[in-house]
Amino acid sequence: MEFGFFKGLPHGDCNEDFDRYRGYRNKLSREGIIKYIESVELGLTLEPSYEIFTGEKVQAGMYWDGDFTFPYEFLYYYKNYDIGIPPEYEEYLMKKGVR
Repeated sequence: MEFGFFKGLPHGDCNEDFDRYRGYRNKLSREGIIKYIESVELGLTLEPSYEIFTGEKVQAGMYWDGDFTFPYEFLYYYKNYDIGIPPEYEEYLMKKGVR
């Protein structure tokens, strides 16, 4: 499952609505989710990405976690904006022991 490919990101078919993620309310702690994502396999690119609201240059790349794929920029937005993760990914993290 792919998620976090917000409109304006430089990865292929990025057509997800950022506001949809504002509606996700997760049971897991933000700290636990961040710590876990930071441990996931990561592939960075040399090409930059640009913050979809400010235009600021940010690192681009991809995370691969089991059946889930999401852009590196997703963690930036998760840390800096009031958004959540999709319920399917939260369920997966719960099974992995994330708290």
